[in-house]
Amino acid sequence: LKESETRYRQLFALTPLPMFLRRVDNLQFIDVNDACLATYGYTREEILTLTVGEIQVPEERERFMNSNKMPTATGTIESMRKKHMRKNGEIFDVEIFTSTVMVDAEKVRLTLVRDITEQQHSEQLLRDSERRVALALEGSGGAIFDWNVVTGNVYLSDQWNVILGAEAKEIHTTFSVLEQLVHLEDRELHGGAIIKLLKKVDRSQHSEYR
Repeated sequence: LKESETRYRQLFALTPLPMFLRRVDNLQFIDVNDACLATYGYTREEILTLTVGEIQVPEERERFMNSNKMPTATGTIESMRKKHMRKNGEIFDVEIFTSTVMVDAEKVRLTLVRDITEQQHSEQLLRDSERRVALALEGSGGAIFDWNVVTGNVYLSDQWNVILGAEAKEIHTTFSVLEQLVHLEDRELHGGAIIKLLKKVDRSQHSEYR
């Protein structure tokens, strides 16, 4: 048991992601690793005088304090996305993984924190880009398809319903089925263009088919 606890403490200390232990009843920090200190900007002495509620953003602090004082079953891992606050007041997005563990015969909460600020920013940029593309396509009357080259599955956008005369709903098909829509006399040309794309001979393609 002592050897297991030693390994646990070494893992806790050396993990490059922020980790902390806190009490269940009053949410007081019990221990933090160096990555946690670097992320939140506190010294060890400072953070051990705080509760976990004090790294929550102000508008979520009271709700967090009232809803996190009951231990869950030991070994159960919960994950969620939240906003946390550094010592300097900077707010950042995090994904946390937390579980109830036994330390020195006491049930405590062990939490690992992952800073996902850049990931959230990238996801928002992608959503904005997709929205602009969708608006452009809608305005132009164009249609798009998303082809999974591994499985061969294809998703067709709504405008394909108009082109194909299908019902107004999402269309899922396969690329081989979609190829059958190409005029017989154009299939060889179409197939050659697809091969060039797959072999990365061409990075993009502009073609007209019947």
